Amino acid sequence: MRKPRNSADFAEFSTVKAFSEEETQYDRHKGYGDVDVALIFPSDYDQTVGNLGYHKVFQILNTVEGVNCERFYYDPSFTKFYSLDSFRPIDEFSIWAFSIHFELDIFNIVEMLRKKGIPLRSVERRGEHPFILIGGSLTYFNACPLWELADIILYGDAEDPLPTLVKTIVPAVVKGKRRQEVLETLSEMETVALPPLEKEHRTLSVFSSLSRFPSRSSFVHPKGPFGRKALIEVGRGCLRRCSFCVTGFTRSPARFLPFDILKKEIEDLIDKEQAACGKAPAFGFISATPTDYPHLPELLAFLERSSLDFGFSSIRLESISDALLSGLRRGDQQSITIAPEAATERIRWVLNKGITDGQLADALERIARAGFREVKCYCLFGIEEETEEDLLAFARLVEEWRKLGFYKIHMSFNPLIPKPNTPFESRVLESEGTLRRKKKLLENALRGLCQTQFESLRNSQLQSLLAKGDRSLSKHLASGHSGQTIQKQLLQNVRTQTRTKDKGSSHATIR
Repeated sequence: MRKPRNSADFAEFSTVKAFSEEETQYDRHKGYGDVDVALIFPSDYDQTVGNLGYHKVFQILNTVEGVNCERFYYDPSFTKFYSLDSFRPIDEFSIWAFSIHFELDIFNIVEMLRKKGIPLRSVERRGEHPFILIGGSLTYFNACPLWELADIILYGDAEDPLPTLVKTIVPAVVKGKRRQEVLETLSEMETVALPPLEKEHRTLSVFSSLSRFPSRSSFVHPKGPFGRKALIEVGRGCLRRCSFCVTGFTRSPARFLPFDILKKEIEDLIDKEQAACGKAPAFGFISATPTDYPHLPELLAFLERSSLDFGFSSIRLESISDALLSGLRRGDQQSITIAPEAATERIRWVLNKGITDGQLADALERIARAGFREVKCYCLFGIEEETEEDLLAFARLVEEWRKLGFYKIHMSFNPLIPKPNTPFESRVLESEGTLRRKKKLLENALRGLCQTQFESLRNSQLQSLLAKGDRSLSKHLASGHSGQTIQKQLLQNVRTQTRTKDKGSSHATIR
């Protein structure tokens, strides 16, 4: 395509082109088709690299006859939104498919539609406007805030319904049928909702056999959360039932990729990487809990025989083995990430985390013996049962870890955000005042012992509102105001509602 002449547009074009040129691409767009689909990740580029759902949809759509699918991402400075594949602007695409996995990214969808002059309410769109298709992780537990924004919402796993959806809609789009007629062609799909027609979905799509269409990277880039590792999904769903996590309650049953299929995917990606770069890639194995993979010993043995470096998206502390740690260290990995969530066994039982103090201590001793000296720890706070003693216990943990030889410890804290369809769904996010007091207590206790990072309380409040939001919230999101204005209004409502409660508890101590 011709390069933009406007300096701001050229700067945007150059940013997108630079990311694209540094990618190693395993799959490419067709470059031709009766209908062009823009696949949009409504967050920054780094997140697109690490999200296998986004990669999978790109692969699916480019296998459908008559469809050319290209990748886009969101940046608040963008106005044109150029494709990562052809560098064409998004205005040239007739279907915009958003893959959304985080509540706060809803505001980015709002901003993108506003910037491109697309009516926020689907019922106000006309023939010249693109169809807005939305799917992704949010549809597993609450897509209500998306209702007014979407023409089509696909609920659950995409592998089975998405090809049918696109094959059904493409002929109608090509023939130039009216929007309502196009949408009506999808009215019999049980996993699809059509908000402009007030048609609800009837069930959640569950892809039962991962071996039919394994999920793996379509492209890699050094800015991804796993670096240049080629990613493969080894399991979907979760065997665990942590009370705060939606995965174990919304993506059942847990399914795992057979080892022979996984081995073939690894070998295929090696061939693709060697053809592109002349060397084998490192691998990242993705699942809610990869250490629950039933063929883990066989996988570790294969990786060792093949001299392949690898990493896991997460590690269950009670599942750590010397063989796993040895394999991780073989690639000169210095740091390991764990998620005990709480410092005391009592609170871990409240969370149904199921990790004893003994298991936690044994795991850290194993990690230290394996040669790791850096540890990153994900933790929760803002749990109504926790006391000051439970919070101060984090400092004691860090002191114990330092004695084991860990010289770099990073503690990342998030407030507990109750989610729908979990045992905690009837709970509420603790008040801002209470969370600030708990945060201050943790900061003081851990000062000088380790690095700490706290999720923004503002973002946590917004995430909590969106996680449990209903269609009235969707109307507010589609009101025409900017994303920033809507956020301010929502937070002001929260603060107004809780002001009296906070005043009443302003002198209370943490139990």
